[in-house]
Amino acid sequence: QPPPTSPLGGALGIARGEGGGGGGGGAKDLAGFPESWMELPGEHPFMVSYDSVDLTGNRVALCVGDHPWSDPFSLESMGTTGVLQARGGQSDDPSLKKARPLYELGLSFQLGVGIYSRSKVVTIVPRYTLLNRTGHTIQVCQRDLQGVPGAHMELADGELHTFHWLDDTKPRQMVARVVPRIGTQDTYTTDWGGPIKPEQVGTFALLLPADKDSSSSSSLHVSVEVRLRKAASFLIFRQQNTDSPIYRIRNQSSKPVFVVQEGSPPLQKGVFVMPGVQVPYSWDRPNDKRELKVGADERGRDAQLVKMDKFGRFKLKGCDAEVSAEGVTRTLIV
Repeated sequence: QPPPTSPLGGALGIARGEGGGGGGGGAKDLAGFPESWMELPGEHPFMVSYDSVDLTGNRVALCVGDHPWSDPFSLESMGTTGVLQARGGQSDDPSLKKARPLYELGLSFQLGVGIYSRSKVVTIVPRYTLLNRTGHTIQVCQRDLQGVPGAHMELADGELHTFHWLDDTKPRQMVARVVPRIGTQDTYTTDWGGPIKPEQVGTFALLLPADKDSSSSSSLHVSVEVRLRKAASFLIFRQQNTDSPIYRIRNQSSKPVFVVQEGSPPLQKGVFVMPGVQVPYSWDRPNDKRELKVGADERGRDAQLVKMDKFGRFKLKGCDAEVSAEGVTRTLIV
């Protein structure tokens, strides 16, 4: 049979496999994406078999298009999921300097149902899929490729797309920013946010800082939710609700308070919270320690280390502080 068309945008090649089974369904949750890419209408399973019987256990390999084969893997892990890596060919984009992409695929294994109950069903999906719900157009790229225009993937609000690593020598982390939507009068933009590890499941606060080259730019507080769906990870970008952000800092003292993420470089800008003011807070670098240095000035004199994910009270110079829950918001009250 001709190789099946895959959600990767190309053909998948499989050597020596066994399987069969049914798909269908197309169920979606409130986030607006299907349970699995292979459950989209029109995607049909195909059957493959081993060329020979090997009592020690047959294995298969996979390739994307005409590119190199992956390492062999077994099809006997029923009821489990796994991750497979397949490398691509050198990029034709001059800005990528012949970089080789790395395709990360999710594998799920299960037994068929009904007349397919004696068949093993192996589902292959892109490991990472991004969904933009920020209300803005965003660009996402692999870390250290911010200066390479050909590496930027653009997502309009509400758009969903798979994500793969364009350079297998760069860190497997992604960064995002807001850009004006092409064909509109929108001018809002931000700078690149801190790197994201897409394999970390959960929800975290990400700050997209103001674009220093734009006088009208302002920072944007974004929540990034990483969900698991079988063998796939979905990353959902949303603009935080200003009334109920993930984190908030409230200064009830009579003097300004300076706050900066622990481990920040010397030139990292923190946040000054004036007396009687409360502000939302998001992490500049969500992969690093999610702790704050709270003090009277940006030099860090008499600064106290605060873990925002741990409730409790502590002392600052001349005042008290507390991390407490206010609905879904974790608030630092000084």
